[in-house]
Amino acid sequence: MASATEQETGNEERLAQEVKVEDAGPALKKIEITIPASRIKEKLDENFRQLRTEAALPGFRAGRAPLGLLKKRFGEDVRKEVTSQLIGESYSQVIEEENLRPIGDPDIQDQENIALPDEGDLTVTIQLEILPDFELPDFGKIEVKKPVFEVSDKDLDVEIDRYCEAYGSLADVEDKANHDDYLRANLVFTGQDGEEIDNIQETTVYVPGEARKFKGMIGPMTVEDLGNKLKGVKAGDKLELEETGSETNKNEKIAGQKVKIAIEVLGVQRHQPLDKSDLMTQLGFEDEQGMRDQVKATIEQRNEGQQRQAMQQQVADQLSDKIDFELPENLTERQVEQVAQRQAMNLMYQGVNPEEVKEKIDELKESSAESALRELKLFFILGKIAEDNEIEVSQGELNGQIAMLAAQQGQRPETIRKQMQQSGRLQELYVQIRDAKAIDHIIEQAKVEEISGDQWLEDQKAEADKAEAKTTKKKTKKKTAKKSEEKDAE
Repeated sequence: MASATEQETGNEERLAQEVKVEDAGPALKKIEITIPASRIKEKLDENFRQLRTEAALPGFRAGRAPLGLLKKRFGEDVRKEVTSQLIGESYSQVIEEENLRPIGDPDIQDQENIALPDEGDLTVTIQLEILPDFELPDFGKIEVKKPVFEVSDKDLDVEIDRYCEAYGSLADVEDKANHDDYLRANLVFTGQDGEEIDNIQETTVYVPGEARKFKGMIGPMTVEDLGNKLKGVKAGDKLELEETGSETNKNEKIAGQKVKIAIEVLGVQRHQPLDKSDLMTQLGFEDEQGMRDQVKATIEQRNEGQQRQAMQQQVADQLSDKIDFELPENLTERQVEQVAQRQAMNLMYQGVNPEEVKEKIDELKESSAESALRELKLFFILGKIAEDNEIEVSQGELNGQIAMLAAQQGQRPETIRKQMQQSGRLQELYVQIRDAKAIDHIIEQAKVEEISGDQWLEDQKAEADKAEAKTTKKKTKKKTAKKSEEKDAE
């Protein structure tokens, strides 16, 4: 729907201009502003008067230079500056009068070719992405399941065993190496030309298992199926591997090159868990019951976090499903691109060849599109909820989160804050806290039903299996269609 407004020069508080605003797509406005010749002349005169008071030309005192000379010398620069001023002032007034809520910067059409006319009006067209308009649901009708996790004696035993594993240490064994063992070894890396690239003595090599898909590091190289290649070796064994270095390897003699790795096994080490009595002493408990009570409190605290996360996720899912609106197309494309690039970077950090990642980028965009759109949709929904309910994040809340992050990373809060400011992550943290508070506000009004933690986990597994089966079916269908197309092309 187009709208038109006109402000006359008689109103000293408003700028003289004609404005047309119309829809140009989802959450997108097309704004046409016509600035009258009288206002252009007034702004030019104002700028030249100001320039005359400041300009110092040879042979003239400040403020005495002829206007004609100033226009000849600085005319083009002044006209560019006036163009920018007029557009900026007009845009700001339109935003205020039309109650528009922009997302990002305006897109001034054909901006590089905009110039002040020698006479007549100036018309400028702007496209502007704005906040989507939508209605929020009745929060009282949202249903949330609250998983209640009980801590059994068996849970305590499992957790204490985990502590024993964590506080354990490596010990030499006479056995052959198995997955998740460690080798003490000497390593020599040699290029195809026989030149020694690296020589590492008395180092430790992890024998990766199924959890890491048997992929691991040996010296400066990432090796596929390393766990199976090292499984079964023992002290005194010597073996040689021939591997191709990752394209991203920092050593140019390894990156993309075939490298021979001579391995001399000095010994096999296996992780030995700490005895429970030693664990109790190391943690400073006088008796086992005191340790069990503390471990129980830790589990309960973790369960509370899991419970809160489960409830928040349910609310987020329902908001995304219940509220329907179209997102700005350009913003959507940027969001999908960002999510895909994040996934691509994660793959490269995991050692995937950059060329393979590049080939998969279109596939990543397709697979990340759904999650990217959901993220963007929730951003607007939770932002509106926070605004409508005056939910804000205090400096104390922000500082508290920064302090917690600092403690986890073993750094000073000031250091973490500075890093987050430089990377732009401080604003992200603000939004995360705000969104969590907005969801908690909804949970306070929602219909909450308590269920057992075991039932919740069982339901979650069933949903995950169902989603995985759906994804597998979709991929199979796509591969079949692709093969059919290739066959037809032949």
